Amino acid sequence: MEIKIGSQQISNLLNVLSWIIFLGLCVETGGIICNAVYAHFNATAAKNFWNGADLSAVYAYDKGYFFTIAGLMAIAATMKTLIFYLLVKLFYNNKFSLARPFDPNVISLVFRIAYLCVGAGIFSHWGVGYAGFIESKGVQMPDIEHLRLGGADVWLFMAVVLFVIGQVFKKGTDLQTESDLTV
Repeated sequence: MEIKIGSQQISNLLNVLSWIIFLGLCVETGGIICNAVYAHFNATAAKNFWNGADLSAVYAYDKGYFFTIAGLMAIAATMKTLIFYLLVKLFYNNKFSLARPFDPNVISLVFRIAYLCVGAGIFSHWGVGYAGFIESKGVQMPDIEHLRLGGADVWLFMAVVLFVIGQVFKKGTDLQTESDLTV
């Protein structure tokens, strides 16, 4: 018995995966922001900040450093969340069709996601550098993975790939429009 997986099943699977990742990123972003606000009122919240990150040493050393690193974490997480929000929105609005993939809405979406990837990469890189700066002051910092700031180079690489794909789709749209006008 042969099982055929069509484009509709793949589209449905991608939709479900996008929703799962989007919801997980929403929880992460909200958790970082809520923990930062809670730490403002209760210093013990910095001990087990988010994802097991112990930022109590930073909080004790300088509250400004603590809120800066928490802000960088929140901004990077927000940009990642927005990327998946745009994907979920694409599936929800049914703006993407495999029958006509070269659509101005899709091109706009690809470029918006690329810009968000650039932002996530920049703020992740900035956060890693800032964490290094704090460590250079003799303050103990958790691993970058616990801060959810790793992978800046991957985000920037993905942005470049998306910019190239956006340009290809833009040219495809021009050719598709030209073809539609000549028929």
